Amino acid sequence: MLTVALVALLATAAAAQRADRAWARTAYNESRFDEAVEAALAAQKVPATSDAATVVLSRAYLERYRQRANPADLAGARVQLGTVRIANLDARDHIDYLMALGEALFFEDDYGAAAAMFESGLDTAVANGPVTGEAMLDWWGSASERQADALDRPAREALFARMRDRMA
Repeated sequence: MLTVALVALLATAAAAQRADRAWARTAYNESRFDEAVEAALAAQKVPATSDAATVVLSRAYLERYRQRANPADLAGARVQLGTVRIANLDARDHIDYLMALGEALFFEDDYGAAAAMFESGLDTAVANGPVTGEAMLDWWGSASERQADALDRPAREALFARMRDRMA
């Protein structure tokens, strides 16, 4: 009897953990970034959802940075990204992790590194679906374009030729 009660309790706790993470992702997807931050902070406290919640938290901080240009949000995202154990991420969370790393680099004007990060996740993002694939492609194109601005004409042409070939 005690074993059954313990299993039921653990199952309930696991469901609550997944619910916190799911709530954080839902709030993020609905552009409610302050709520996403709060929900991700709650989900971070649970070892089973900590790393995935940290990815959502980082992305919410980055979106708030885009909206408000508050350097604390960018710094918060960077700190959080540095704590993620990627081995604990599922495929979808790994795509979001690469996206967040690329965005953080982009916002720090490191366009070449950002482009490389986005490109590294492009195939997986495209395989995940059109919305995710288009988002990664858009970021990759934007970072590559900014990177090309700093290059001389031959290097810029080579970069764009490589992009064209990669997209084909």
